[in-house]
Amino acid sequence: MLKIVHLLTGVAALLLSFIPSLQQGSPPYLEQHDALYLALFGLLNLTLAPVIPYWNKGTRHQLQTWSARCWC
Repeated sequence: MLKIVHLLTGVAALLLSFIPSLQQGSPPYLEQHDALYLALFGLLNLTLAPVIPYWNKGTRHQLQTWSARCWC
């Protein structure tokens, strides 16, 4: 579920970042700071989406499995 949210947020942020540059008379894309920040946010979400399941298997997961074995 969290991976889907990250992917949808990333795609939406990338699409929204290009909208201001489509208007006539607007400055070029690289001169619009808000659009660049939004694009970087979208790329960050798309980059982190595949990595999220591995974060859940960190130290907390190891401690939970260790404690479950000790108490059984």
